[in-house]
Amino acid sequence: MDQKELIERITQEVVARLQISQNRIGGASPSSEAPLPSELARYIDHTLLKPEATEEQVDKLCEEAAKHHFYSVCVNSTWVDTARAALAARERRSALS
Repeated sequence: MDQKELIERITQEVVARLQISQNRIGGASPSSEAPLPSELARYIDHTLLKPEATEEQVDKLCEEAAKHHFYSVCVNSTWVDTARAALAARERRSALS
């Protein structure tokens, strides 16, 4: 299975689980639908919390978050300033851990 097929498979699974979750809590009306695969990124926090993370890994995390339009980036408090600087021009949210 190549990367594109894997992403599609995971996306389908997430959408299915969101639909089930909405139905269980009664938040979904018959006409409401789970987000489209292209809209899922806005629900994702891109995370790297391990204390031994490197600056290069944090930079890569921020680059990926911007590329895929993830909701936020969560990093260990050691790397908040680095992540904030890397994301400043990209308008991504950062979260302290």
